[in-house]
Amino acid sequence: MEHESGIDKLFFELASENRLSILHELKKENLKMQEIARRLDVTATEAFRQLERLSAALLVQRQPDGTFAIAEYGEIVLQLSSSVEPSPAPPHFFLNHRT
Repeated sequence: MEHESGIDKLFFELASENRLSILHELKKENLKMQEIARRLDVTATEAFRQLERLSAALLVQRQPDGTFAIAEYGEIVLQLSSSVEPSPAPPHFFLNHRT
């Protein structure tokens, strides 16, 4: 497999429900890792692992006070991703209802 970069890497990072949930929580307010773990009902180790991935992707930043904040790039990505979220209709609906 080739080295992931650019949009491939971004989509891979956004493919995790936990990572997306972290971004949405940090959009509301800066949080410490333990609070993120509690809100997502995951272990601190798992929250740390997900935050490391989001940090490496430049989607979140650690603040001097120990909290994590969504980065400007993370906010832009969330805003853009909301326009491509799947429809609540089941996929087979689109096979029979073309415009």
